[in-house]
Amino acid sequence: MWRYIFAGSLLGLALTTHAGTPDGWQVEVGGGGASFQAPWQGVDLEHMPLPYISARYGRWGFGVGEGLVQYSLLQSPVDISVGLGYRDETYQSNFALSDYDSDDPVFNGYESAKGEVTARLQFDYGYLQLRLVQDIQGRSDGATALLRTDIPLYRHTSGWQVSGRIGAYWLQDKYATHVFGVMPDNADERVSRFEYAADSAINYFTGLQVYVPVQQRHSVRGFARYEILDDEITNSPLVGRDYRAQVGIMYVVNL
Repeated sequence: MWRYIFAGSLLGLALTTHAGTPDGWQVEVGGGGASFQAPWQGVDLEHMPLPYISARYGRWGFGVGEGLVQYSLLQSPVDISVGLGYRDETYQSNFALSDYDSDDPVFNGYESAKGEVTARLQFDYGYLQLRLVQDIQGRSDGATALLRTDIPLYRHTSGWQVSGRIGAYWLQDKYATHVFGVMPDNADERVSRFEYAADSAINYFTGLQVYVPVQQRHSVRGFARYEILDDEITNSPLVGRDYRAQVGIMYVVNL
């Protein structure tokens, strides 16, 4: 159900903002496509639509992905914000918008874990960002932390620019087990789906961001990300590769 609520909310927000943006609002809408290489056994490269909306009103922010609503507590050289979000990295993630199924027998009869409502605390300083996220729905009771920095690589006089991104992503043991583990009632040794509980894990990632202005309020944005998975994740019987990757492109209009 969350998948359809998520997609429907994006469409609704896009339609309501199309007629005009009230004073004080800063709204961007757009869309494109993305390709994902998930870590799961038997899942090949996946392609899917990529809707996008981001809005700000004063200290409030709204957007897609993990952070659905944010509020800025402090706006200074160090920006501090809090918010609510929805985190889902599971096998049948609601963010996928369309179901995909593995052709590996390890998933025969497997019941995927679910996403969860989260609280988040974020610190921004220049090109550096620290994001702390905690489950508040009671599904994993786990936390994650992401530390990243953006590195400007090139900026053309016409406005288009390229930046790199490096960082680390920490998953608490409870959350790593929720996503990649196998609970006793979900195990099946006949298909090599053994019971598995993960310890805390740290993934390291690198990426690339591209911004190309097309008109005054229009732009094309591209991104790529490659993430190396911790052994605590790759040791899971559900996982078939030691990385996950994604690449995408969007056309965005500033209303």
